[in-house]
Amino acid sequence: MTQLQEDLQTLRGLLARGWTQGTMARDELGRGVVPQSRNAVCWCLLGGMDRATWGIGPEFDERHAAVCEAIRAVLPATGEGAGSILYFNENEKTTQRDVLELVDRAINKVENAQ
Repeated sequence: MTQLQEDLQTLRGLLARGWTQGTMARDELGRGVVPQSRNAVCWCLLGGMDRATWGIGPEFDERHAAVCEAIRAVLPATGEGAGSILYFNENEKTTQRDVLELVDRAINKVENAQ
């Protein structure tokens, strides 16, 4: 399994545990917290990406960029907010299931590219 596949699987696991809108992450009381907080229990798509690839140094920047690219590659290409991770997550019609399906599509696309 490549690092990108591992990061996408980690992202999916986080979002399956809990997903949110309006902030990067929340604690069990619903308060906004940083995605890396040990008190975080749910994440938005971007917050989950931050948490899944968290670290210091260029290696982690590259991992984050690779996950962003993989997610953007499977976002809807047309319509309002096309290609925007933030818009997709924050759209009032978006559900946790939609977000998990998006990550699953990214995982499948990466796996099929090998």
